[in-house]
Amino acid sequence: NCDKGRFGFVSTRGEDRIRRPLVRRDGELKQVSWTEALAVAAAGLAKAKGKTGVLTGGRLTQETAYSYARFARVVLGVNDIDFRARAHSPEEQAFLGCQVAGRTFGQTASYADIDVARRVVLVGFEPEDEAPIVFLRLRKAVRKNKLSVQVVAPRLSAGSRKLSAELVGALPGAEAAALAALALDAQTVVLAGERLASSPGALDAVAQAAEAAGARWAWIPRRPGEIGALEAGAFPTLLPAGRPVDDAAARAEAARLWGVADLPSAPGRSTAEQLSALAAGDLAAVVVSGLELADLADPAAAAAALDAAGFVLSLEQRHSDVTAKADVVLPVTLLEETSGTFLNWEHRPGSVSQVIGKPSSPMTEIRVLAALAEALGADLGWRTAAAAAASLAQFAPWPGRRPPTAAAVPVPAVAPAPAGTALLASWRELIDDARLCDGEPALLAGARPIAARLNPATADRLGLASAARVSLRGPAGALDFDLVLDPAVLDGVVWAPARARGASLAVLGAAPGSPVAVTAKEADRS
Repeated sequence: NCDKGRFGFVSTRGEDRIRRPLVRRDGELKQVSWTEALAVAAAGLAKAKGKTGVLTGGRLTQETAYSYARFARVVLGVNDIDFRARAHSPEEQAFLGCQVAGRTFGQTASYADIDVARRVVLVGFEPEDEAPIVFLRLRKAVRKNKLSVQVVAPRLSAGSRKLSAELVGALPGAEAAALAALALDAQTVVLAGERLASSPGALDAVAQAAEAAGARWAWIPRRPGEIGALEAGAFPTLLPAGRPVDDAAARAEAARLWGVADLPSAPGRSTAEQLSALAAGDLAAVVVSGLELADLADPAAAAAALDAAGFVLSLEQRHSDVTAKADVVLPVTLLEETSGTFLNWEHRPGSVSQVIGKPSSPMTEIRVLAALAEALGADLGWRTAAAAAASLAQFAPWPGRRPPTAAAVPVPAVAPAPAGTALLASWRELIDDARLCDGEPALLAGARPIAARLNPATADRLGLASAARVSLRGPAGALDFDLVLDPAVLDGVVWAPARARGASLAVLGAAPGSPVAVTAKEADRS
């Protein structure tokens, strides 16, 4: 369950590294000392205390995510913290709190379950692209144990064909209905991906169908730090180890372990809600950790929200779109310059050791948070990853009530695409426009060709049977792709990579499952 190159292609490139703290003066970022930058950052946060959000992203070690979780509650006095730098939904938020958080190794499906299963069902999950180690274990089980694999998706990918998988056709947004039609049993393992956050009813359908059949199941996010961040409490509705923030006993226990009188009780805002609150003026400031705006569902709206914010503090390593919006930028150590822990999708910990002896920055994110807490008259409680891990270890899995699931989500029938359009389907490919691939031509040479895919019947209906290139147009814009006719794509669907180099689907302003116009490029028309 590794994100591509998570141990860093970054350290070998220095052209866009941030070497010294930056503070905005007269509209421009200027290099300053650490002492001055921390003072300005603390002053900005103090001015907005109680109205500050925290966006951590999904690539942090668990110790760092835990430090942000305490910093938000104890220092800033808010539950407005979220690690989800991707498409997400209230339904997913409730699902993670009820079904995923607070679990330990052995309480969800595992690699061992894959090894002995007769069948694995993949729902909203493309393992070759989104969790390559899972893909390799599945392929081993297919070849050695004759494992049967079914894929609930709008397209049978090349990776799925390597698993000899059967396609259970589901239009984008119709995964819940397709899963309900399958007869699961106790020898089945169901693996669900993060993309189900935008498919109504799908996440709850996975848990309910698996549990009714006695099948094992697991939720597998794409980024390596998401499970650890969830368990660390870097989440708007949860304290560490699955404790609901709206549960008085859970708050009292966390306050005791953290040595404070009380903690905020109102559930916090998600990433999308924080950005909306910044744009509306309901939040005055935001603390950002290495967030890439292009990872969000609406990058343009996110950029506008940061422009509207009264104060933006960014902890990062390289110049980014967030750098350009920030009032203070604090350069922190790379992952390979520090140590910590990741939890994989089994909720099993794995350690990361420091592999570069002389860090490029004197400050880890934990040390920065500790210094900011001190400047704000509070105490983070630790300054090192080891001390953070020791503190987190005090939180046993929560034995009390779990947060409720979302209210029953109406699962609308997915209507066929209107004339001249197709329903958009997509996912992130393993090698794409991720910033960790910057400056790595040998790695990028292994990327798949950039193309949109249509079923031949769909192409014929749209008058594209002989087209070489097509334009996809959504409410916000258009993108051009080479066209591949692919019988493994469901009729009425157009599949395109979510973040290909120079072709991010965010430009379209259309979510997966939405109709987009598909037309031939002028040069291809007779």
